Amino acid sequence: MNLDKMLSSIRSEILDQIQPTDQENQKIKRILSQIKEILKNYNKYHHNFRFDFISAQGSTGIKQTHLRHDSDIDLFIFLNPKDYEEVIEQDAKNRTKISALFRRLCDQWVIPALKADDFEEVYIAYAEHPYVSTRTEGYEVDIVFSFFLPENYIQKKGPITAVDRTFYHSEFIQKNLGSTQLDDVRILKAFFKNNYSYGDKAPIARGGFIGYAAELLICYFGSIWNIFRNFHTLPYISVDFFNRSTDKLRKVPRFQNDFLLIMDPTDKMRNVAASISERAWIYCSKKIESFLKNPSIDSFFMNDPLSEINPESKEINSHYVVIENVQISDSHYTKIRDKLYSIAESVKNVASKEFDHSERFPSVEYSIYFDAIKKRFCIAFYTSKFHISDTYMRRGPKTDRQRNFEKFKAKHPDLVIKEGYSYVEETRTYTNFLDLVSAEFKGRTFKEIEIINISIPKKYEFEESIRAVFVLKECILPYRIELDHIVQMVIS
Repeated sequence: MNLDKMLSSIRSEILDQIQPTDQENQKIKRILSQIKEILKNYNKYHHNFRFDFISAQGSTGIKQTHLRHDSDIDLFIFLNPKDYEEVIEQDAKNRTKISALFRRLCDQWVIPALKADDFEEVYIAYAEHPYVSTRTEGYEVDIVFSFFLPENYIQKKGPITAVDRTFYHSEFIQKNLGSTQLDDVRILKAFFKNNYSYGDKAPIARGGFIGYAAELLICYFGSIWNIFRNFHTLPYISVDFFNRSTDKLRKVPRFQNDFLLIMDPTDKMRNVAASISERAWIYCSKKIESFLKNPSIDSFFMNDPLSEINPESKEINSHYVVIENVQISDSHYTKIRDKLYSIAESVKNVASKEFDHSERFPSVEYSIYFDAIKKRFCIAFYTSKFHISDTYMRRGPKTDRQRNFEKFKAKHPDLVIKEGYSYVEETRTYTNFLDLVSAEFKGRTFKEIEIINISIPKKYEFEESIRAVFVLKECILPYRIELDHIVQMVIS
């Protein structure tokens, strides 16, 4: 079988497993219709809040790029900005009044409407933009308020809120992708998901490839296999529907620190890929490289990490620490995720460097794996050397910095001089990696979580912590040196 026939066969086999069934699509349509009527009727007989229309957006809405049994439902309530002109004008900078408006609409309209119809799990999801989340019949449903703005307004002035682009995102995909390409989007999304690199729940990093980015990549390159052939070039090119050069875009201040450039066709000054981690790109790039050498459907369906990692092994317990937490607040999972990433980065920095910036524990890295429904948030830390010496030589001032050197010598008469620098032997507080990680994390914890366990992997409580070890061991550590080099070349 030649390569083209093999790829065609693999594509058909994948689609047989990921395309939504007709029954599933009808169920989604029924749920959407039901919730729309609930919201309209409640508003009609209660507050009569002004709105233009209610429409299903996202992959299960107009775009129709969702996967079988693996999609959320996004329902948007579009507001006419003229009806809320006073709020918008008063809130030109910090958006607090707009946020308060959305909160009021959630509290007084959406939540009571759903609860009156016996939706049990209904809550406000806090991001910068309050919206309502609920679960029904196995689907997570997000109900979001958005201003309906003319497209030329967004192109010239930008949106009022980030989600104001959503309508035009959906419209662009609907107009520019045919049925074959919509299925290619599904394949690409399945590939990202099964390689730990999709969305804001991606275990490989804080931000993976989002659905809209996958859709734009298919639109730009034309097909799934064209993307695969060009995926390794993404850091060095720009995916731009306005035909601007990569050099020109890299000179724009807001894009200079972005690893990938996938420009929004509905807003020329927005990089859709700004939040996509370089970790996600390099791991997927390596998996694609392997796939092209030996095409197999296995690349699109993940192995269970619990069968890949033995938490009892000496190697795992000689290099890794797991931290297991449960969420004890109603905060949106992204808030917990972001705080944990910030804390993990701080712990990494402390574990890696002594006071004088010399090495402490070598090659420290981490990954975070969480289950938002179970409210479990687990972190795995790695070091190549679990135990370090009791003391180290702390570097002081250079000998030719006479004033500083004399002060340092007065405090440390037993100092030694090497290559023009003064050094003094210091006793370390922590020589065991587990002890340091535990102390540093506990000192930074926050009220929305409860620490369940900090230990070596064989003493784990939650399977998510072993999954975190797997992602760190297999998806992050093998590529970190190469990735650092690429990042330096791209972002210089």
